[in-house]
Amino acid sequence: MKKMFLSAVMFAMLAHTAHAELKFANAVPAEQKKMLTRDMYYLANQSYVQDPTLMQMMGINSNDGLTVLSWVDNRMSRIVSDDFDLSSSVSIVNPNYFPDPPETPVLPTVVKSPGSGGGTSTVKTVMSNLGGAIYLIGKMQHAMLGVTIDGNRIDVTSPRMGIFKVGEGLFDTMTLIKSPADSILSRYFRLSTLIHEARHSDGRGATAGFLHAICPSGHRYEGYAACDASANGPYTIEAQFLKVASQSCKECQPGESEMLNKMIADSFSRTIAPAPESVDTTGDSVIISSYQLLLDLCKKTPGSCTDDEIKKYQSEIATAQAELNASQAGGIPQKVPTWDATPEGQYPTITRDQTWSSIYYLNAGIK
Repeated sequence: MKKMFLSAVMFAMLAHTAHAELKFANAVPAEQKKMLTRDMYYLANQSYVQDPTLMQMMGINSNDGLTVLSWVDNRMSRIVSDDFDLSSSVSIVNPNYFPDPPETPVLPTVVKSPGSGGGTSTVKTVMSNLGGAIYLIGKMQHAMLGVTIDGNRIDVTSPRMGIFKVGEGLFDTMTLIKSPADSILSRYFRLSTLIHEARHSDGRGATAGFLHAICPSGHRYEGYAACDASANGPYTIEAQFLKVASQSCKECQPGESEMLNKMIADSFSRTIAPAPESVDTTGDSVIISSYQLLLDLCKKTPGSCTDDEIKKYQSEIATAQAELNASQAGGIPQKVPTWDATPEGQYPTITRDQTWSSIYYLNAGIK
């Protein structure tokens, strides 16, 4: 659920409250908060060429800037800093929240992680949506999880409670796209990233979270969970937005328009059929991470878990790991699921007017 970018190739998860307040965590550096606020305010004031494909993907009647921003706003709950520690912030709110059995998507088995690129190439995480992942981990264990940020707990009752974590690459635009952080090109790089992460807040059942697939052998991002196995996934929707922006951008210089087109080509290239040998078709990756999180919670709160519960969690991890190893060894092919963007769970709805009021006052408070 991360957006990653290969630096050597140039084409290479704000609170949803009743009053619709866009929120940054306190630890987000002031300059980053200022830049992202200016980006969103800019988007809210744009008129774009109407694009039926983008509108259909987003489920909106107009792709003007404010409507697009409100679409994102409905899928964000906070923006947190790159050093946000999730493990110390998550807690179990309700251990019996979901019915049995819960329907969840299958997580790909990651072969490579950001920062492990070979040679002079480096893959960097630009941003990640933690909210969907937290929701799915809780759902696997029938539990509602909460995340405490700046002393306030967010109950993750839906993938729509997106928690967007700034990655090391979001503001490193000189490395990734050879453009200063304050350029129009870099602005669209960040805005398209917000749209990408917002898509991870969509879906229900098997499509919840719009999880990425492993890029196959020979792909530019081979081995990374940086591709999509759907025609309306995070990379495709950001590419479609950038396509509309490129057609409407009056400020873009010829070189910037060319780079926008390379970014569009890169994003469209991420829609693939995943390689079977790198796929976890059993969902064991989810089980392993879920029980590990529960073990961590047991350690954080002495006495909250019995010895039998701890042994059960450890046993489940061992069993799931064995099944995962067998699945990978057998090269079981993955079935491409139907991608339904309809959300599940409980979440607030933000109107277009509320989004405008929020970004207007947030922008006015930036110095």
